[in-house]
Amino acid sequence: MNNEYINPSNIYSEQPQPEAAKKLASTAGVLGAVSILTCFVLPVVIPAVTGGMAIILACLSKAKHKRMLPSARRGVMLAVIGLCINGAVCGFSASAAYRIYKDPAAMRQFCEQLKDNYGIDADEFLYDPWSESSGGTL
Repeated sequence: MNNEYINPSNIYSEQPQPEAAKKLASTAGVLGAVSILTCFVLPVVIPAVTGGMAIILACLSKAKHKRMLPSARRGVMLAVIGLCINGAVCGFSASAAYRIYKDPAAMRQFCEQLKDNYGIDADEFLYDPWSESSGGTL
């Protein structure tokens, strides 16, 4: 019986297989790039998870080596950049929301844009039926 996988003339049977550290390092690089790419589209959760996983996989890829592989270092660098951009986007969003909430003129402009763009009255949007102490408004 001639099995092509055991056949000595099969040139692919002698190919070296990549070791686990190289796979982990390349995965860390990919996850680091994904963390940057998702910062503006899906902020907060996805970049934080992919950036954190990239850093963890890069550290795990160092197993037998004295230094991290170049793709692992690239993954850590991209993950840190992605986490910093994600933090900046979240911080900017939180400061904008705080400014709108505290400034009456900005709140009025927000309510007008909400009505113009989405047809939603701000009183309906900001109504909190569970809040007994404030009379149902935030």
